Parts: sequence; structure tokens; C-alpha cells
Amino acid sequence: MDYLAQQNNSAGSVFAGRVDLDKIGSTGHSQGGGGAIAAGADPRVDTTVPIQPGPQGTDGQLRGPAFYLAGQNDTIVRPSYVYSRYQRATQVAAVYGEVADADHFESGGDGGRFRGPITAWFRFHLLADQQARAEFYGAA
Repeated sequence: MDYLAQQNNSAGSVFAGRVDLDKIGSTGHSQGGGGAIAAGADPRVDTTVPIQPGPQGTDGQLRGPAFYLAGQNDTIVRPSYVYSRYQRATQVAAVYGEVADADHFESGGDGGRFRGPITAWFRFHLLADQQARAEFYGAA
């Protein structure tokens, strides 16, 4: 975040004037998922999506809504582990999702079947897309 903030204000940077520092999401897979949780403790992060997260970060320190994702057939980061992390995030609105038949490597490359739900989550929480909201929340 610090690097992108600096680059956003640096003439000649490919990021110059293109980074919305008021809308920040954190995501990552496996150890990166744990890293996303660690980053989600930063008050600049609005929302977090840990995908099959490793042990890094403290769920109780998240500052914004979180969408924990597991793969049903993940034998490296078991769904029960992801679910236990989700249960510890009691200070924020949190959603648990599990992709049917997904193993630990499903999200590699283009995100696999994780891509759609992750995109919807960020579209709602960072862009206020009400159509995407319906993927997670009811009318009330």
C-alpha cells in the first residue's frame, strides 16, 4: 500500500493518478491468504478475501468485512481450518464460502472457480455494485 501510494503521486509512474487509496481490498492464496489477513489489520484496508489462508495474520484484528474461501477437497489447508479462522473474525461482518470439489490449486492462474465470487465481493465492497451485493446478502 505504501509503495502504491508513493507511485500514485510519482510523475512518470504507470500508477500515477490511477490508484484509489480510499478503496483498498486485500486478497491472497495460501500463505498469501494469511498475508491478506495480516494486511487486513491495516486501517487503510476496507475488505479482505483470504483464499485457503495459511496461518499468518490474526483474524481478530481485521478492520473490515471479510470473505473466507475454502476448497472442499483441499488437503493442504483444510476447509475446517478456514472455517475456524472465519469463526474468529467476530468483530467484522464475515462470510464463509467453500468451492465444491476444489483442491488447493484451483485458484492458480486465472482464479478458477474462485474468481467469480471474489470479483463479486470486491465489486460490492469497493465499488458499491448492488447487483454484486445480492450474491452475499439478502434484502435486509
